[in-house]
Amino acid sequence: MVEAHARQFDTDVPERDPGSQEELAAASYILGHLQQAGYVPLLDSVPVGDLVESTNVVALPVSGDEAETLVAVAYGTTGTGSGSEAIGAFLELARALNVLDPGHSVAFVAIADAGQVSPRLEGTLGTRRLLRYLADQGLTPHVITLEGAPQLSASGSRASEIIDSAGAGRVEEGMREDLFARVRLEHTDVAGPAATVGAALLEYLGD
Repeated sequence: MVEAHARQFDTDVPERDPGSQEELAAASYILGHLQQAGYVPLLDSVPVGDLVESTNVVALPVSGDEAETLVAVAYGTTGTGSGSEAIGAFLELARALNVLDPGHSVAFVAIADAGQVSPRLEGTLGTRRLLRYLADQGLTPHVITLEGAPQLSASGSRASEIIDSAGAGRVEEGMREDLFARVRLEHTDVAGPAATVGAALLEYLGD
């Protein structure tokens, strides 16, 4: 299923620039599959410029519990896009976790990869909008971001726990300070092949 999602993105919307119709189509695809997985997701607007908006796709825990963990993936293709396989892993993880544990307390957010509009702004506007959303909701989850890579690795606050759950992979030391750290949110970045990342996080989150 991960491969099917990845092919869909690579074939139908290979370019997903901020505010474009292709980005909107990608957001709608993610929204639809999260709905099919049992979530009640919403589209959260990300202002990019005059009359231009991107969209974060936010799915809170179906249980109604406060989100203790948030899994995020960037779905655009400018700057920090995570790649189509990472998006596929994100969607399949959301579906599988809801089957395994419908009462889980994990939120899933697909972040608009709205690139920098000023050299003074570090990070994407989509990430900044997510931080504002979390602050407005009074949420302080552990944030796990997904990326594609040849081998499984993790860096950040709970990297060792995730790698231990997977039984394989590498803990990367010295994760740079980022926007999540600046607002004192725990953040772990997990990278690797889609199937491996999905299995590792399902094991970790399903414990």
